[in-house]
Amino acid sequence: MEYWTFGYGSLVNQSTWDDTKITKKATLNGWQREWRHNLEPDTYAHQTALTISQHSNQQIDGILAKVNEYDLIYLKEREKNYEIHYLEHTQFIDLNIDGQIFTHISKPENHGWASNQHPICQSYIDVVTHGYYKTFGLDGLRRFMETTIGWNLPILNDRENPQYPRAQKINQSFLDKVDILIKEAAAAV
Repeated sequence: MEYWTFGYGSLVNQSTWDDTKITKKATLNGWQREWRHNLEPDTYAHQTALTISQHSNQQIDGILAKVNEYDLIYLKEREKNYEIHYLEHTQFIDLNIDGQIFTHISKPENHGWASNQHPICQSYIDVVTHGYYKTFGLDGLRRFMETTIGWNLPILNDRENPQYPRAQKINQSFLDKVDILIKEAAAAV
């Protein structure tokens, strides 16, 4: 049986794991993306990452990546503060693949909005937004911003000393664009 994982955050930026993967752009119906997954110090520090939750009137873009047994082991460790959630093919728009689809959602004990104690790290935002830009273009990046809840929550500017373990060097003109989009998204709340 084939397995596919639906990535809706940092996994969209394939250079954070394996950019040789077979991937497909995908839109998931009935879910929304949120800054609502608190990580504890034994993982990366007190910070908040993305998760998704069911919401009937929403849809989000992401990627489906075909995974093998080694990827499953890697993802189990990388996403250890999440739980696996299986998705139905019918939850996607125009999906044409075989196999089982899963994603990672926040465990109940990690489910909490970003706060001063668990801020969103700018280095994580930069990696995620760069992945969306490379995969979906500027319009896709704007959709990512519009379909993600919580841009008005605390963000830690850690670009000089990144706390996100898969931080990347990204050109300043792109980062300036991201900063503007964050301000626009936060103001729209």
